[in-house]
Amino acid sequence: MSNLISWINIAVVFGSIVLFGAVGETLTEKAGNLNLGTPGIMCMGGAFGFVGAYLYETSVGNPNAFMCILVALGTAFIVSALGGLIYSFLTTTLHANQNVTGLTLTIFGVGLGKFFGTYVIPKGAVSTKADFATKKASQVNGDFDILTYGIKVVFDDNQSVQPVLRAGMTSFVDFGK
Repeated sequence: MSNLISWINIAVVFGSIVLFGAVGETLTEKAGNLNLGTPGIMCMGGAFGFVGAYLYETSVGNPNAFMCILVALGTAFIVSALGGLIYSFLTTTLHANQNVTGLTLTIFGVGLGKFFGTYVIPKGAVSTKADFATKKASQVNGDFDILTYGIKVVFDDNQSVQPVLRAGMTSFVDFGK
């Protein structure tokens, strides 16, 4: 039962993020535009926000948390605005098909977000590869619980990681009981 409650809590948090895009999409559809590229634009904004925050933290000796948030939000806003500009230029000025342009922008945005979100981190830093929703069989009081899910994060060889975490070691974050 606690797994279900945890899942519902996480669904509300992530659903509220999608809600912002859905409300904006509803307003643009009332104006006559069908922007199917909204998920790609959101993906580009999120990935570049991460990249902006990462580059700020690594370039400044003593990073300020408030400035890090401002840099991430500013970068995400600028890149998302550029994605919207691409869509509006193609569909309004060049009269391209809105469905094809939106789906192409979604594919492009997800790919661009994956590329910059994954390959901007230098070798030797914490790996960005994670197995989401990996089933974990854990033995609690002699019973096996196969309904527990978690994120498996693999750490590369890095000097800045705490000495407890060694190269090739796996940390398992449990969202279960």
